[in-house]
Amino acid sequence: MRFGVRRIGLVLVLAWLLVALASPLLMPAWSQTTTYTVTYYPVEDAYVAYQDETNYGNLTELIIDSSNRIALLKFNLSDFPLPVERIVSATLRLYVFQIEGVEGDPFVVWRATSDDWAEDTVNWFNFPGGDISVESASGAVIGWNEMDVTPIISQTLSESDKIISFKILRKTSGYDVHAYSKDAAEAQYWPQLVIEYEPYTETTTETITETVTT
Repeated sequence: MRFGVRRIGLVLVLAWLLVALASPLLMPAWSQTTTYTVTYYPVEDAYVAYQDETNYGNLTELIIDSSNRIALLKFNLSDFPLPVERIVSATLRLYVFQIEGVEGDPFVVWRATSDDWAEDTVNWFNFPGGDISVESASGAVIGWNEMDVTPIISQTLSESDKIISFKILRKTSGYDVHAYSKDAAEAQYWPQLVIEYEPYTETTTETITETVTT
């Protein structure tokens, strides 16, 4: 009788494991990966216009074109919780409220070669260059536009200086795109840098020494 009870119990355990494997939602909590998300807003932002000494750092909008108007955004990531297991994703988000011309021309995002610029003094003749670039998956549209900048952020967080500046252009269009800056009245439309990451988990190895006496 005891053998029969044990056999039934074993069958129930095996059945539960099969169901759990078929449905991730039923897996124990320890088998799931935990991720966290942190959102940053620019500490500086502005745009520069071709051959123009005017500073546009105190406006409520960023105007972006393929070459005549370039947006600049600076983020301070010094409080990011390092170390981490890995950066899952890093997304730069802009809220576009006006497009002069047709939609669909993608943004191109560059990491600026210098963070030594200020929104109240930057203009066409002193804004930084760019080195690493990524292209957005879709063209500019009215509403939130997202750009995957994971490679740029992963490199930045490995450096001692956790300040990062972006240059944003359109790929080919000659039409202006208007996006909200951090000086806009409603904070919900400010530019964002959203980083998803897996927290660092320290692995401990325990050694057990067993003495056998014959």
